[in-house]
Amino acid sequence: KSTDPAVPPEPCPPGTDSVAGSINCTSCPRGHYAAVQATAECTECPAGFVQPELGATACDPCGLGSFQALSGQISCQECPAGETTQKVGSRVASDCKCKEGSLRVSTGE
Repeated sequence: KSTDPAVPPEPCPPGTDSVAGSINCTSCPRGHYAAVQATAECTECPAGFVQPELGATACDPCGLGSFQALSGQISCQECPAGETTQKVGSRVASDCKCKEGSLRVSTGE
């Protein structure tokens, strides 16, 4: 960006933000994104979605067998062994269910 007041400011590209009065665009932090140009503040990835990279323009849904209950995260949590989710983007551990052909055995404790 130019510091010359005669040159009009250029919008920051997607994946970056810039606070008012700043002459620099800053990459969105991990766990955040900016889908469009000229974003004042990067947005946290919602629960069920993550972004491990800097400067992202979108968030990635948690894959089958994982979930993420919190927003602004960089990784998903895996379901317990033998369990999976029915859809991508799961937000709660209770979405983890026994895989087809499996059952949860109680130990009686």
